[in-house]
Amino acid sequence: MAKDQLASYGVALLLLVPPARGARVSGERTSVRPEEIEQMLGLQAAPKVVAALMREDETGRTALWDFVLGEIERGDRQWLKVAVAPFSRE
Repeated sequence: MAKDQLASYGVALLLLVPPARGARVSGERTSVRPEEIEQMLGLQAAPKVVAALMREDETGRTALWDFVLGEIERGDRQWLKVAVAPFSRE
């Protein structure tokens, strides 16, 4: 599968996933590490992780979600791994 196709597939998959218990998502936070998302996915179902990442800040923006999508679009291996993580669990 081509890198661009994998990135697109990963973004589509992340849209189906939510955030983990105890995850801190605030209006001030605009970035997250792939390891943090993997940890969240280990604790919660993907839809909850995505919901946490998509939480709007006080201005109505979803800066954290936008950041995650941007990193996945870049095609970095760690971020692509995060994008497909919910589908690689048994």
